Amino acid sequence: MRARFYYENDSAVWRGRCCKFLYGLQHAVENVKDLNAIINVSDDFIWHGFHISPDIDTLIYTLAEKEGPLGWGIQDDTFSILNEINSVTNNEWFQIGDKDLVTHILRNEALTNGN
Repeated sequence: MRARFYYENDSAVWRGRCCKFLYGLQHAVENVKDLNAIINVSDDFIWHGFHISPDIDTLIYTLAEKEGPLGWGIQDDTFSILNEINSVTNNEWFQIGDKDLVTHILRNEALTNGN
């Protein structure tokens, strides 16, 4: 797939993995106060009652310079909660860290409150 990009008035549309590109754009374009991105939500899903948005989360963590070494998740995260869930269900394909889980707790709270 060929990557496609459009940028105008501090808005970016990129088809394909764009997090590193937007990170660079955020630091390269002078006077960028707000950077709008249209992000894929077709991969979103519910995991143990939490709304998971992998592409949004990866962008947030990349722009905040907290992205994990594999390009997803949060750097230096631990997996205590996931390990406890696995000890009961033994069927976890999705790897979510303890710090990452905080994002989903706060997202659920915001969605529940209509934000």
